[in-house]
Amino acid sequence: MAETLFSELHCSSIHELLFKEKLIELNNAYISLEDENCVNGLEVVKLRRKVEDVKGENCQMKAQLDAYSPAVEVLGECMISLENHATQWTETDNEEKRDAETCEKDSELKILLGTKISIS
Repeated sequence: MAETLFSELHCSSIHELLFKEKLIELNNAYISLEDENCVNGLEVVKLRRKVEDVKGENCQMKAQLDAYSPAVEVLGECMISLENHATQWTETDNEEKRDAETCEKDSELKILLGTKISIS
């Protein structure tokens, strides 16, 4: 009976040591996780601040872009107007060239006819 008690006491002592070791492991894991949670919490706070800063910058950039919107619209209208004028000038230049060519042909014809008339 004393041996049984001694072996049970010995087993209980081993179980106690194992239990204490597991408890220390769990405590260390808890502390480690708590530290990670704290670090993650700080990172979350930093990231939220960055997001707010970027949102503020984004609002400013949108405001600046909105300020340029009418100017871009007017610029587009000006470009269309310039294209129309360029087309008109090209058409006018072509007409003037045709008129000049016609005048040259008429002059040459008159010269030829004048020469033929004076020869006869």
